[in-house]
Amino acid sequence: MKKMLAILMALLMAALLLLVHDLYPLLGKLTLPAGLIVACMLLGENYLAWYNSLFGETMIPVGLMLTIACTVHLALMPRGSRKSWLWMILLAISVRFLCTAKAQMALALPAALVLLIVFTVYHHPQTKKPLIAFSLMGALLCGLVSYDTLGVYRKNQGVSEKQTIWQSVFYGALMIADDPDAAMEELGIPAEMKADIGKHAYYPNSEYVYPIESDELQEKFYDHVTTMTLVRYYLRHPKDMLTMMNRAAQESVTLSTSFMTYTDALYSDNRPLHRMNLWCNLRSIFAARAFWVYVLLYGTAGVLCLTLICRKKTQKQTKLLAMLFLCVMFVGVMQYPLSVIGNGFADNNKQMYTFMLCHDLLVVAAGVVLARRLIPARRTAENAIREEVDKQKEQYTLILNSPNAVYHVHGLGAQRQPRICDARDGAGISRTGNLGAEYGGAVAPCAAAGADFAQVRAEDAAASQKHRDDCVRRGAGGCRRVSAPVGDLEHPR
Repeated sequence: MKKMLAILMALLMAALLLLVHDLYPLLGKLTLPAGLIVACMLLGENYLAWYNSLFGETMIPVGLMLTIACTVHLALMPRGSRKSWLWMILLAISVRFLCTAKAQMALALPAALVLLIVFTVYHHPQTKKPLIAFSLMGALLCGLVSYDTLGVYRKNQGVSEKQTIWQSVFYGALMIADDPDAAMEELGIPAEMKADIGKHAYYPNSEYVYPIESDELQEKFYDHVTTMTLVRYYLRHPKDMLTMMNRAAQESVTLSTSFMTYTDALYSDNRPLHRMNLWCNLRSIFAARAFWVYVLLYGTAGVLCLTLICRKKTQKQTKLLAMLFLCVMFVGVMQYPLSVIGNGFADNNKQMYTFMLCHDLLVVAAGVVLARRLIPARRTAENAIREEVDKQKEQYTLILNSPNAVYHVHGLGAQRQPRICDARDGAGISRTGNLGAEYGGAVAPCAAAGADFAQVRAEDAAASQKHRDDCVRRGAGGCRRVSAPVGDLEHPR
């Protein structure tokens, strides 16, 4: 178990370091405290105990963090990069970890498929043969992840499905029903089983009217009561459903800090965990205690994300990050009702583990975005690109990756076509015509053949004080160094 714990910690820290590295150019100094908060969250004694447990929850934070890290990397890397092939495979492995952690994580499969499909489309190559190969790879990855996820779900049906259904009815729905007799009749449960209300599924067989695994109970209960039967029952009784949803909200305030120690096939008493649990002690501040609060928070966040995605002016990278936020929210939200509808009052805190994990990560992400909006930060290259391209008034300085040419781009016209003035060095070599043709712009020749080379260099030096140097991939042509915002000049060959 120690080796497994070390491997899980290594994967978690690798994902976190990759996130900090990728997001630092966008968020600046805010990235570091956010990374420390997430590290404090995932490395607390409480989470360490979960990683070292016998539960399926062990792989959920690992799969989720790896999925987030791969998604952010794919969203921020140059579109169509050759490395996207490798990162698509890594994303598929990550979502497989997440979706196969335990049977109930099969509900995260739609979010996983959305990520795989979106990035297959986003990073598709331009040429025909690589396009077909990349598309086939994306389809294959979606198929493999779906096959493994559904396989885990099917295998679990023979392990604990009956116990789960029992607890959802006798240890959940019937306990809060105003008229248990009427509820039993509605569900088709024999009246003599009323004595079993309030019992979970792990008492000795002698404690039940019909043993949990018996053929009699199969005929009288399991043959006509399923999870979908219970879902329909709660839809017909919204008051009972709201009661259970509020119970789930109350359970989400504090992550469980009590575990039983397993030694030589015996369980010892619970051992409370209180060390290195700063986040667990603080998270109650950010957790809601009523279902309607979660509806308000998640509804607002969902509307904002969809607005960003649907707006035409939103940068593509921002749309992809908003989509990731929605996917993480979807994974958590789908686990919320399962904690009570799918298992009654049994192990509610354990069943809410995935929701609480997703909620905590979303709180950190939302806090960083809010701080980024409120705290004046250093103007990054991306912000400058957005501002100056919209204004179409600023002057751009473009230096190609060539020792023989320096180009001074005066601005973008109504059609966003660059006017280029060629500056020659001592060798007198000019490539202005090629540059103009490449970007579809009308070339404006210099007034004099020898443009002021020193002036261009001076402007380049001044621009570097404001904007981060950016190396943009140009396919076989290598990279060009941009020392000022370039907007629509970022076109691959």
